Amino acid sequence: MRTELLAPPGWVSGLLVGLPGKRLVLAPYGNVWLDPAAPWILLDVGTVPTSGSRLVDVPMPGYVRPGTAISFQALTLQPGSWLQFSTGVTVLLH
Repeated sequence: MRTELLAPPGWVSGLLVGLPGKRLVLAPYGNVWLDPAAPWILLDVGTVPTSGSRLVDVPMPGYVRPGTAISFQALTLQPGSWLQFSTGVTVLLH
């Protein structure tokens, strides 16, 4: 599965995955769409390239069952600023 984050070049981003959750407002960092009661996994950390598009290929382990819902969300850091959560996305695996 390929994910894409659109952000200004030079920003640092981390891709998180977890179970879907209800919107949780964490001011001033944004909205969290991952279930805070379930583990989150940090899949990748890197800098957004000059294109403004950061692609991350996420392999799905064989034990993940069809019909499983998972959510992805990026955590970004603008140089000289604070962390921000991206918009979350939930996918249903098949």
